[in-house]
Amino acid sequence: IQISSNFERLLYDVMGRDAGALRNMMATLQQSKSFTIPSSALDLMRRDFTALRADRAAVDHEMKQTWQRAGYLLDPHTAIGVKAARALLKEDHATPVVALGTAHPAKFPDAVKAATGVHPALPEHLADLMSRKERVTELPNDQVKIEAFITAHARAAQE
Repeated sequence: IQISSNFERLLYDVMGRDAGALRNMMATLQQSKSFTIPSSALDLMRRDFTALRADRAAVDHEMKQTWQRAGYLLDPHTAIGVKAARALLKEDHATPVVALGTAHPAKFPDAVKAATGVHPALPEHLADLMSRKERVTELPNDQVKIEAFITAHARAAQE
């Protein structure tokens, strides 16, 4: 994966939803392994986003600290978000900050256990996940048919 779909969507939005310009950027990335974000788009991104980083030790510390203080196991990806949220709150107490979980800790059992000493169990409804039969449905490259399939198979349609 050279670029996440969420980031590609963000680029699309901050570039005025110019699909052609984004397509050119992605082609440049494919060819040269880099691209330049237009300054106007970068300014829009900086208005709404900030970036923070956490190394492995900081992530492990956040998972351990959250487990000890709250009795809640974080997965490593969520721990990065929580660490960033805590840093933002130190800088600005007035702005609400929300950290959303990105995965269940059982998705990363070795990392969670190394940081907290606790082996995260799969939720009961997923306990047999690895032994379940895999289901694959091939669909044609047809948006209408794909949307119809999703609608027909969505949980809401089953209820």
